[in-house]
Amino acid sequence: MTLLFEDALDLFAYHLYRIAGPIDLDLLETVQVPLVGPIQVHVRRAYVYDGARDGSKVRVRVEFGNEKGRGLGTPLPAGRVRLYAAVPSGARTLVGEDAIGHTAAEEKIKILSGIAFDLVGDRTRLSHTRVTRNVTEDQYKITIRNRGAKPATVTIIETLYGNWEITAKSSDYRKREADTVEFDLEIGAGQTSAVTYTARFTY
Repeated sequence: MTLLFEDALDLFAYHLYRIAGPIDLDLLETVQVPLVGPIQVHVRRAYVYDGARDGSKVRVRVEFGNEKGRGLGTPLPAGRVRLYAAVPSGARTLVGEDAIGHTAAEEKIKILSGIAFDLVGDRTRLSHTRVTRNVTEDQYKITIRNRGAKPATVTIIETLYGNWEITAKSSDYRKREADTVEFDLEIGAGQTSAVTYTARFTY
């Protein structure tokens, strides 16, 4: 049995990408063909710290929407993304790279581009208390040191397993997933800031 799909771009549950026109190839020749031309896109640079995973490293994340209002709005194929920044001489230098998955139009794109040089994190468990046989409490302190000349806001990511509840906190948090919370911490230039919280775990 043969099924024919009339729309050449939407192939079943997949997507085909068209190129601008025919291409002539010599024997054993390899060429690169752009699928999306140069487009100016507004992006947001953010800093994220996951102390349980990254130790002292604060990662740099670039975020933008694949939306028409932001300059894109077209399906993007999975692959390697490289970020370049202009230097005083006018040239461009590679500042990071990451891989993205297939991204539909109107979806968000987040690229982890590297490690922040001037931001250093530290995650410490201050206490561990057994409340009852099936209940424990842990208190954590997450500290970010900003050695740079500009203030920064770092999103702290904490993963909490099992049945948990935050019983005390030094600042508000967002619950992103069933086992993930985020704190936003502002650190002045040359300053150090910290977040503390206590989590109760029931087993």
